[in-house]
Amino acid sequence: MNETPEFDLETIIRKKSLHTHFQPIVSIKKKKIIGFEALSRGIDPESGQEIPPFFLFSVAQKCDKIVELDRACREKALEAFGNLHHKNPDLLLFLNFDTSMVDMGIVGSGNLLRMVREKDINPGNIVIEMVESRVRNFSELCRFIDNHRKYGFLIALDDFGAGHSNLERISVIKPEIIKIDRSLIQNVHTEFFKQEILKAIIKLTDQLGVMVLSEGVETYEEVMKTLELDTDLLQGYYFSTPQPLKELSLTEVNAKIQQTASDFFKNVITRIKISKEHFNNCQALGFSILSELKDLKDENIKLERELKNMISSYSIIECAYLLDESGKQISSTVMNNGHIQNLKNNQLFRPAELGDDHSLKDYYA
Repeated sequence: MNETPEFDLETIIRKKSLHTHFQPIVSIKKKKIIGFEALSRGIDPESGQEIPPFFLFSVAQKCDKIVELDRACREKALEAFGNLHHKNPDLLLFLNFDTSMVDMGIVGSGNLLRMVREKDINPGNIVIEMVESRVRNFSELCRFIDNHRKYGFLIALDDFGAGHSNLERISVIKPEIIKIDRSLIQNVHTEFFKQEILKAIIKLTDQLGVMVLSEGVETYEEVMKTLELDTDLLQGYYFSTPQPLKELSLTEVNAKIQQTASDFFKNVITRIKISKEHFNNCQALGFSILSELKDLKDENIKLERELKNMISSYSIIECAYLLDESGKQISSTVMNNGHIQNLKNNQLFRPAELGDDHSLKDYYA
């Protein structure tokens, strides 16, 4: 277990003994880097040793220096980003903001706006990242957001999907970006429930006009699956670790973006072909079964027996039943080789029964 390194926090803040690492945020659809997240590290003035952010901010919290440290980190980040911004005015800078400071009465200070203007950076290029669940006074947080949004700052909800993220607050805060926490992204390509949760979040945010950023993508498979689920932006070790700007190889990052875009395009074409083939096969199968059953439509017992015999040849079919023109079920539900037998005693998901009305189901319409 790592021990907290000893360091003089006040000296670090006073001397701004900090440096900023930047991690690219990319858009595969646009095939480019759209911005960077700034991540601060402390530097011990005496030893020159780097102090990890967790230790740095933990000590600041205990010493009631979180506001001073946060401002020092932001100033260093804006200073480092300034030259890059002037060469590439479309790039965004994602700045972390500790929302617990809102409870300390800093809403009207104007400190961030002053810093941004001093560095000659457009506030519209700054994305304020926040974890909304860390603030007690939510109305003050909303006031903070309104104050900064009117100057052009963008808002991102960080760590969404972890801890106590509140869906209701999305409609109140109206963020431009939601950053999906790594806990939902890790192994998303193999975990069905994570895929469905991410799909639901993306569907919701798409309707609200909010962009989704998948944070912490580390593998090729995670990247491809999040793109397949329609993520807008990506950030993670797969593209680059956080590094000082002068050490960050933008050429390598851009090469990876181009290759990823090419691979994803090929995957899209393949999925479309598979989907069309699957649809055509299912349609042909349905017509084939109906054609064989049409002469037995008035003999329910024979109809069910023949239906069971026919679907036993198709492992893709779990169960089947027939409806009349009004949507009423005119056969029992026939199971295929034991599929979903365990649902027979399930009160919520038991198979449909003879006489059930399906007229309001999507597949009937």
